Amino acid sequence: MFTRCYASRKISRAKGASPFETPAATAARTPPVGPSGTDSEKAVAGKGTMAEFNVRVAFRGELIPVLRIPVAAVEGHAQLTAAMDDELAIADFDQDPEEGEVWIDLFSDAGEWLLHECARFHRADAADALRRYFGVNAEITRACLARTNVARLYAEHCAIVQEWTNRNKTDAPSED
Repeated sequence: MFTRCYASRKISRAKGASPFETPAATAARTPPVGPSGTDSEKAVAGKGTMAEFNVRVAFRGELIPVLRIPVAAVEGHAQLTAAMDDELAIADFDQDPEEGEVWIDLFSDAGEWLLHECARFHRADAADALRRYFGVNAEITRACLARTNVARLYAEHCAIVQEWTNRNKTDAPSED
């Protein structure tokens, strides 16, 4: 199962998808039909507006994206609000993420936050929350939240950042 998902993700990435998108997220991406603007109430009010849950895991001081789930903006807003009200959710007091903590955000197709709060769970509670509130399959949840998967994605992230840094160093004009 994981090998097939990984292969599908590689194919989707070759077709222009982000490295953290599932094949379903790539296929379901459509231009927004609802109102435009950065105001979250306007974006959520548009019934045809598509959004995306971004599931990230805290690893070595950074939040690493592990899963993206397409959803209608109105439904996503309701799901995320219900998840934040769960007794197992961690209250957000602007503290730094702890190792293994799972953060779930809601973004519009344009990449803007639709809700300026996120649902936060400890690693042990996150799998249950993803199944209960967001309908994610247990096998997918297990594969995405696995420490080996997060470490692999972190290594890819570091390699991309390093490549970008090196490219920008060579493109910068020298002061000689």
